Parts: sequence; structure tokens; C-alpha cells
Amino acid sequence: MKYPKKCLCCGTSYEYCGNCYDYRNLPLWMNSFHSEECKNIFQTCTDYNFKLITKEQAKAALSKYDLSNRDKFNPCVKRDLNTILTENKPSFEKKDEPTHEVVTMK
Repeated sequence: MKYPKKCLCCGTSYEYCGNCYDYRNLPLWMNSFHSEECKNIFQTCTDYNFKLITKEQAKAALSKYDLSNRDKFNPCVKRDLNTILTENKPSFEKKDEPTHEVVTMK
């Protein structure tokens, strides 16, 4: 029996049944994701959130995938992608510069 599923990453509807003979050759991750790309995007975001990978590693991993439709992604995935893909802006603190007094001799 086919069960309608909704991808956890992008919300795409698809059919999958882990118990059905017709689906026996498909991977188990299809219980949650319609494509391997969605699985990998979600996994990268999860690894980043659990601090298993750095922001740079997450960016490198995500660069392999098509993120053009990310406005359709799950809100949590969109939030994570925005965090990972935003550039770190260097923060500059204004330090008090030492004043140099000119001493004149009389």
C-alpha cells in the first residue's frame, strides 16, 4: 500500500512504503525525503546545528546542491540555510587612539 509522504526538507509530495514489495530496493531515508539531495541538505543543516561541522564545512557541502527553490523549504531549513550562507562581517571596534602631546622646550 502506497502512503503519501511529504518531504521534510522541501515539502514535495511523494509516495513511499517501507513495507511494500514495490519499494524494496529504495533506501530507507525515503521515509522522510523525496530525494537524496533533500536528505543531504537537511543532514548538513542538522550537522551544523549540532556543531559537528563548522560553518565553512557546511557551506562547502551545500555548494554541491541546487538551493534555487529554497523559498519552498521547511522554515527551519530556510533559517539554517540563511545562517550558514550569510557572510560573517568582521566587527571593528573603535579603540581610543593614544594622544600624542607635543612638548615644546622653552
